[in-house]
Amino acid sequence: MEIEAGPGAAIEPAAADELARGSHLLAAIVQDEPRLVTGPMDGAMQQWTPIGRSAYTGEPPTKRSFVTPHADQSAAIKPADAGMYTSTACVGEVSMWRALLGPGGSAVRPLPRYTWNLTHSLPVRVAEITSASRWAEFVCAHPRYVGGVIYPDWVSVSRSCDAIHITLPTIAAAQGFALTTPDGAIAPAFWDVETTFWVRWRVSAAQLVEGPRR
Repeated sequence: MEIEAGPGAAIEPAAADELARGSHLLAAIVQDEPRLVTGPMDGAMQQWTPIGRSAYTGEPPTKRSFVTPHADQSAAIKPADAGMYTSTACVGEVSMWRALLGPGGSAVRPLPRYTWNLTHSLPVRVAEITSASRWAEFVCAHPRYVGGVIYPDWVSVSRSCDAIHITLPTIAAAQGFALTTPDGAIAPAFWDVETTFWVRWRVSAAQLVEGPRR
């Protein structure tokens, strides 16, 4: 994005959404996988494919290892030290996140891959983020100001919902851009793929669907 639009490129959320509405790719995806575009999150099709330590030990997700967002964590659009990220299994029962990881490995993302189908205890409160405008409203409802830039206050978010579901139109509209709002500029987001970010532990069962079985 810095190469194409320059560092710190900013756009109004409504303008970003208008550009994304012209996407032929999104129009094609919604025909087969509407959950990825319009939501709602499919609670029966959430997959967890971790990177880092869990990726090469094959440890299932557990409540003991889950970290709820806390006041001491650094401001971030996508916290690395709290919560859990899942993605919806779609064509071929593969999620966009798993497809993005690809078949190879690296020092940061080692092989083998372990993918788990998750079952969640109900009810689950999910904030559906279906556009750049909705993302801006959501962040401004839970603001954390750092250096004149707005980040989500994930502690505040965890008090109001269990997870947020980032759909493809949001990514198409807002990826890499600072969103301008009356309250200030929201830090650029790089969600990359359709994602559910869990801020509270709601997993009731995990089934291994990829990886060496013990």
